[in-house]
Amino acid sequence: MAETLEKKHERIMLRFDRAYSPQKEVREKCIEATRFARVPGGQWEGATAAGTKLDEQFEKYPKFEINKVATELNRIIAEYRNNRITVNFRPGDREASEELANKLNGLFRADYEETDGGEACDNAFDDAATGGFGCFRLTSMLVNEYDPMDDRQRIAIEPIYDPSRSVWFDPDAKKYDKSDALWAFCMYSLSPEKYEAEYGKKPPTSLDVTSMTSWEYNWFGADVIYIAKYYEVRKESVDVISYRHPITGEIATYDSDQVEDIEDELAIAGFQEVARRSVKRRRVYVSVVDGDGFLEKPRRIPGEHIPLIPVYGKRWFIDDIERVEGHIAKAMDPQRLYNLQVSMLADTAAQDPGQIPIVG
Repeated sequence: MAETLEKKHERIMLRFDRAYSPQKEVREKCIEATRFARVPGGQWEGATAAGTKLDEQFEKYPKFEINKVATELNRIIAEYRNNRITVNFRPGDREASEELANKLNGLFRADYEETDGGEACDNAFDDAATGGFGCFRLTSMLVNEYDPMDDRQRIAIEPIYDPSRSVWFDPDAKKYDKSDALWAFCMYSLSPEKYEAEYGKKPPTSLDVTSMTSWEYNWFGADVIYIAKYYEVRKESVDVISYRHPITGEIATYDSDQVEDIEDELAIAGFQEVARRSVKRRRVYVSVVDGDGFLEKPRRIPGEHIPLIPVYGKRWFIDDIERVEGHIAKAMDPQRLYNLQVSMLADTAAQDPGQIPIVG
């Protein structure tokens, strides 16, 4: 029996909770570290590694921030931008040519520069260096969307902002690049007005949410609605067909769904089928969901892997949970202690009309 949309949506929501639950605390630490380095007042938020709440115990002191961690972080980011990592294609065997490798290098540079490649990679590195986790996305776009006869597509590299809140992978995926992930989520937030304009349905605040009480994540708020692109890898049986030209001996191999579009061309060129085999092929589908149902039904996209590319500062698996950390995490407590000392000295100086302490 085919799975209904309601059952599919329920399965997707359960998968999201399965990805979100073990990573919730880890991602909160990433966000805390980012706020610590970048948001004014963030160094007096949260707690020390031992759990001491600074905003409660030291409320009476003036809260100065001498932000030394941001200086070191900016140096790391500047060094990366002066020595960016890039891709260089080269022949892997005798069948490949230097000319083809140079063409691929040119195509990659063009796609990288003409889309948001530079911004996407810089943003992902910044997030990884600061909080510990960054991400960017690969997608496809038409070369000329205004020409209905031109079906050519190009790769586009897009940034993902605030990935600690928005990107969630299959927890069974252990590889660094998540190439073994079978599903993943990329979340977005919308205002009720934009949600209604984009999807033509009432804002979720007016929906009956009783059916969603079992989900751990709160998809709907008074002023914001969360939606997600859900990527899923399916392993499907495909016939692989080989053709040979009887005169030249040239061999061409295609999937059965590709042959439907070029079968007449192969016949005219004189190619003959010589072999056929059924194999399992990875195919990726993407849909758009919210806490109530599907906003866009699943559709197939190019490629065999989920097009979300994670970037890490440091990464470990401890207690079967993926844990990440950026440059800021280990510097937070020393920075807090320094801020506290300066604030206490300033408070003492303000209250004592006599000698003024000098910080060297």
